[in-house]
Amino acid sequence: MKKLLSCMLSLAILFSMFIPAFASEPQEVVTERIVEQSGYSFTISERVDENGTIIRSYENDGSLTYSSSVPDIEKTKAVLIALGMQEKNVEMLNSDALDAFSTGEEIMLSTSYSKIDSDNNVTYLPEEQALAESSALRAKQQDALLALSQGIMTMADYDDYEENAYMRVDYAVAYKGDGQYFYSTDANWLTMPSIRYMDSVGSCAMEGTVTPETQYGYYWYTSQHFSMGVMEEEPVFEYLEDNYDNDKDGNWYGSAGYFNLPRNTGTGNNGTVHQDFGAHFQYRGHVTSPDERRFFNTVGSYTHATVTIAASPSITISYPGGLSASAGIAAVGAKDVIGVEFEVEYIPD
Repeated sequence: MKKLLSCMLSLAILFSMFIPAFASEPQEVVTERIVEQSGYSFTISERVDENGTIIRSYENDGSLTYSSSVPDIEKTKAVLIALGMQEKNVEMLNSDALDAFSTGEEIMLSTSYSKIDSDNNVTYLPEEQALAESSALRAKQQDALLALSQGIMTMADYDDYEENAYMRVDYAVAYKGDGQYFYSTDANWLTMPSIRYMDSVGSCAMEGTVTPETQYGYYWYTSQHFSMGVMEEEPVFEYLEDNYDNDKDGNWYGSAGYFNLPRNTGTGNNGTVHQDFGAHFQYRGHVTSPDERRFFNTVGSYTHATVTIAASPSITISYPGGLSASAGIAAVGAKDVIGVEFEVEYIPD
């Protein structure tokens, strides 16, 4: 079986069990625990890196499928939740994603939290801190929305509550055998940014191609309309359709979908506020030399443009600080890249 992670022999000897690890941070402690989810039990390996990113992995013993490789959908959903994927995101996965996860020999999922301040500085945060800070800000925003719906606050006043933004990114990779991988990225704004143009979500891998016509994505958010002291809530869900592109730079291959981040509109006590934006993008790929054993890095990322994008948007491989690479919207000027990176060990069949 191919291992997504290299093995830490010292820990394996010390604890007398197999524990996946990451060569880039060998000093980090990897724990193995039994997770109960939806009536199932899963053995999950977990570690937390210096940025507070949580990395979990699961070795599939074949129990996620029935006979003839028919996916056990409910058990597959349960293991994804056990790995840390948000339940609402799991429920939106299509049949191709569920099939890839159910038949994958190993699944790894990483979760990162970050803050973008009013000067567009990105800071990665531990989960507990990010959730506490974003929840406190979200509570203030909800109070402001209530005041807006009651006609005692204006749209201009509400803008002051969006100086800081928090984001969660979940990146999952499943090994399918024969050098094939499945890549899936979910990004959720815990609180919305004040600057909104065209953003993107996707992933890239070293020496890992993008299989044509396997790209698939969508985004969703909630619109709250205010008029004459009355508030109406509208859920929005859109498929990316053809709004995606691929790029290759050196030995990096990637693909990402792009979309317009909805802007708040209106004046006085009448207008629309958008919240709870999330986006998903997935594709299949394979290593360029399936007969060669190697380690390679892969990155799931969200790119937030802070300047207007060209009329014909495109996806490019770039090299932002803190990440080896990322696949995202090409912006002529500033952009914030929020991502999750880990190392994969590929062993030929």
